[in-house]
Amino acid sequence: MNNFLKNLRATLKLAAFLLITFILIIPQFICILVKLKNVHVIPVLYHRLLCCLLGIKIQIEGHKNDEPGTIYVSNHLSYLDIIVLSTQLKASFIAKADVEKWPLFGVLAKLSRTIFIERTKAGLKSGSAAIEKRLKKGDQLILFPEGTSNNGREVLPFKSGFFEVLLLQADKNFSVQPLTIQLTSINGDDPRTQEDFDYYAWYGDMTLVPHLWRFFTLKSCEISISFHDRVQITTDITRKDLAKKCEEAVSIPFKTLYDLTD
Repeated sequence: MNNFLKNLRATLKLAAFLLITFILIIPQFICILVKLKNVHVIPVLYHRLLCCLLGIKIQIEGHKNDEPGTIYVSNHLSYLDIIVLSTQLKASFIAKADVEKWPLFGVLAKLSRTIFIERTKAGLKSGSAAIEKRLKKGDQLILFPEGTSNNGREVLPFKSGFFEVLLLQADKNFSVQPLTIQLTSINGDDPRTQEDFDYYAWYGDMTLVPHLWRFFTLKSCEISISFHDRVQITTDITRKDLAKKCEEAVSIPFKTLYDLTD
């Protein structure tokens, strides 16, 4: 009976997810097509609706820098981070080029005006130009410099190559604010084991559809977003220095994480 209720819950959530998605895709496509100024209104509404539907509760710690031209640097637990962060930030994501080819989620990424970066010399140069253009318009962007998602219990080393894309810009006229995402509750209880974290975290060789279905069976989960002090961008800062400063800031909350056991 318990499994039946879980599967019923997941089925209803999936149906509502698809309905909300396809209802809002068309108006968002039109907003981008006609280049409306407030192009983030629908994505923010969409992701807030999804959080309500999926039982995702969000706690905020620290103060968000809401200035135009801000780049938020975050750890990365799951594709679900996109939903969570998009409820709080009127920002687009910087992502690896292969995300563009994902079924449905690739389309949603495009509609959120994601900047896709190829990990080649030409790709970095092209990506830097796209980032510079968006920042000059006052857009805000989100970067996941781990290069992949993690198991939810640690922060992986930040790849300095991602920061090279930022520092290739001539004037460096942008702000960088690190932030930390943590899973703090599953169905009202503290996550204690890796299995608990795996409801939300998506990493390694996990496949998307089974993971999403398992997440849909949850009643609720709670995510913490901690905003840290901005990192000062100086004329002589290197990509390695910037990566290190951001990684240190993002890692601090994990040093006080639960005493986990397997």
